[in-house]
Amino acid sequence: MKDIIYIRIDKEYKQKLDMFALIDNRSLNNYIVNLLIKHVEEQETKVVKEYEKYKK
Repeated sequence: MKDIIYIRIDKEYKQKLDMFALIDNRSLNNYIVNLLIKHVEEQETKVVKEYEKYKK
């Protein structure tokens, strides 16, 4: 099951995100979800690497 979240964003950033989503042939929602997923995966990788450094 997916959760719903609501965010507030400045109009200028919303317009830019709309444009990027259009160029990428995605809905705005799908574009933002994909950005967030990539960011979370990158952060997880960083955290694991940092953990491994301290674990040794």
